[in-house]
Amino acid sequence: MPRYHPLTYLVAPRDAKRLPKIHQRRDLCAGLELASVMHDLGFRLGRQILNQPPRKGPQKPPPGKLFHVDTSFVRPEDVYLHFTRVPKDDIANGNRRIIRPAHTDLEQVLFEAWSRFLLKVSREHVIVHPSLCGLFEPGYAYCRELTFKQTGWGAPIYKVNDQEGDGLRPYQGKRKSMVFVLRLAEIEPGGPGLVSAWGLDGCTTLALAHRLATDKRAWLEQPGFRMAELELGKLPDHITDLSFCESWPLTEVLVHDLAREPALA
Repeated sequence: MPRYHPLTYLVAPRDAKRLPKIHQRRDLCAGLELASVMHDLGFRLGRQILNQPPRKGPQKPPPGKLFHVDTSFVRPEDVYLHFTRVPKDDIANGNRRIIRPAHTDLEQVLFEAWSRFLLKVSREHVIVHPSLCGLFEPGYAYCRELTFKQTGWGAPIYKVNDQEGDGLRPYQGKRKSMVFVLRLAEIEPGGPGLVSAWGLDGCTTLALAHRLATDKRAWLEQPGFRMAELELGKLPDHITDLSFCESWPLTEVLVHDLAREPALA
């Protein structure tokens, strides 16, 4: 039976002088939702992969080098399960809210996979790869480039750009954010595959994961890339389960079907 291997990031430590605690991982509630989908799709739990630098010593390798992650136990039919926003450009973009990259060779493979679809991705700023811009649903060309608010919850859209010469302009409309789903049959030639789903912040990531586990499971059944607009509803005062987000409109704005269409170069 094929296996899924959760690929997780550390929660940012409050005290940089203390060693990180290995159990403090990002977005584990979202990962739990996605695990149920993976079991339904015929996968069983493999090994958790802790994507992080060494606990002691420099947190960044020498120039031109990457920390090694042993993936020798991963088989070609397996998949990496990833459910945290890709921190590819957080530091370069100077975001206030960042996920610190781990500077590992496996993380670099993840970044390269996502770079085929998102030219830039940080907490504040997303630019869709130019080769995909012709796939937007009618009326959604403004999603080619987006910026997001960094205060509060939900990462609502702040500015939009259809890249037709007018530049970024303030977004006008209901309070919405964007979520992303990528399933690859092979993250590298010869496998394994990748299942990656996330929003710009923890709340949207969790809402997406719950929807994938309930009414959007088909989004993970075949290889493909999806970008969807999530309308941010009201958070209940007393949240005891995730049913509150099941009514939030979730609309596909771009779909690249990799099962039917040739993969991007």
